[in-house]
Amino acid sequence: LLLLIRILAMIEVDKYGFLVSSCSSDDDHRQHNYTEEQLEHSEAKWEKMINSLKSGRSLGSRQKLASYIKSGLPVSMRGRVWSLVVESEKMKENSRFSYNDEKTRVTQLLSQCGLQSYADDDTLHKLSDIEGLCEEGTPKLIKQLSIFRQILFDIGRSFPTHSQFAGNEGRAGRSSLFFLLSVYVSYNQSVGYCQGMSYIAGVLLMHLDEENSFWVMASLFERKKYLLGYFSPSLSRIQYHAQVFHRLLEDRHSTLSRHLDDLGLHPLVYVTQWFLCLFTSLPSWDTVLTVWDIFMVEGRHVHARMEGVVASIRTGCLARYNMCISSSPGSHPVALRPFASS
Repeated sequence: LLLLIRILAMIEVDKYGFLVSSCSSDDDHRQHNYTEEQLEHSEAKWEKMINSLKSGRSLGSRQKLASYIKSGLPVSMRGRVWSLVVESEKMKENSRFSYNDEKTRVTQLLSQCGLQSYADDDTLHKLSDIEGLCEEGTPKLIKQLSIFRQILFDIGRSFPTHSQFAGNEGRAGRSSLFFLLSVYVSYNQSVGYCQGMSYIAGVLLMHLDEENSFWVMASLFERKKYLLGYFSPSLSRIQYHAQVFHRLLEDRHSTLSRHLDDLGLHPLVYVTQWFLCLFTSLPSWDTVLTVWDIFMVEGRHVHARMEGVVASIRTGCLARYNMCISSSPGSHPVALRPFASS
């Protein structure tokens, strides 16, 4: 118990909500230390931008928005700006779907199965047992329970070190994440649930309430500008972009391309994670948020630009890890992330 108390005393929360050790080394680059002068933004300026977006003056506002984004987006306004840029409110108004009604239906279904909590391992085990007992039930019910179980399983792996989802204090956050994903399955039954969605939903919940997060997520998944088709069972769009990236890699970073080819490492192995999780695996969180800010404005074209940046970083350093990677295939995805010090 004393050891546990000492460990907990060493845990702090950074400005993004992630749990970090109070004795983290100086080379821990989870975040960059920008000064206020470097950020060059003010809440008053962003309030004007938000009002401009609300008023419908889209063309000029969006051009100005792109330049504002590069200067930095205040944390307190990020959720509102994302919602306005992807026009999630318009999608909600044009839909007959009710998030709260469907959430109630999911709650009642799970309650009938004897489940009252949606945020712990015990629930996952109970759901697995119930699913086994329902083999003679309707195919629709069996499929729903199977999806719920997969969502619960993935939630446990999504941002486990973020205070909003970690430990007992994160039960409410994990519950919101479960409902966000479960309700989307009903909203878009042709897509259903796909691994990677939980990371996108998690980031949205860090900046928006549950229902607004749902409609922003739906906007991202339903619009061609963003992620429409990326979560299809065939992953056809990702396969296409992986082929395009492979050709760009051969053309612009031939040494790195040959190195990866020699290892038998096709871009689909690592590009899939970049696309489906929107670069949330990058070690610097302010970089992740900047990518998301630009993505909300410019759409999926950000993928290609980020891929080029990562490839440029890796060209100068990946070869040094040839022996390590060759002897440990499981390290491929990690090794392809940029170094924190880059």
